[in-house]
Amino acid sequence: ECPAGQRCRAGSCVDACDGVVCPDGQDCRAGRCLDLCADLSCDPECSVCDGGECVARCNLPGNACAAGELCGSDGTCVPTECSGVSCEPGSTCRAGRGCVDACEGAVCPTGETCMMGACVSNMSVMPGGDDAGMETDGEDAGLVEPDAGPIDGGRIPTRRGDGGCSCAAAGVPSETPVAPMALGALGLGFVMARRRRRR
Repeated sequence: ECPAGQRCRAGSCVDACDGVVCPDGQDCRAGRCLDLCADLSCDPECSVCDGGECVARCNLPGNACAAGELCGSDGTCVPTECSGVSCEPGSTCRAGRGCVDACEGAVCPTGETCMMGACVSNMSVMPGGDDAGMETDGEDAGLVEPDAGPIDGGRIPTRRGDGGCSCAAAGVPSETPVAPMALGALGLGFVMARRRRRR
């Protein structure tokens, strides 16, 4: 088993965020792409949230933006080309390129797909749907196994056939397909009953 915050890869425990590239506005924590500012409240007059921390607004004295950036109306520094630019949902403004797909360049954890600028579970994506720009090149085909479970720890079982260290945790339900076996037995009993009636 790998400790919390790590995952099993090729027989070794590595950081759960290793290889994960989150969409703009999100950061990787314990193998999850999260908006670290979603639940953080900052003093609207003095600070704004940046990467999960409250920082001084750029429109306050002594907090000028870096070269090539301007202070936006929300108190954060943005690329000069993106100042005042409003992009459609699912897109984001990038310096020198304007509005682009917010999933461009994102590499979500295994079992997740980037849609509308966020990594979401593949279970929520309808069959035949678009993977919204998720990376598929490279050795891992653009997917990175997360340290699944609660953000403060937890593990998930490895896929069948994986070698190396085991990432299985106690209490994980078995994947044995019980339902098909039960249906087969029920069907056999039905056929036998019909034969007896014909006799």
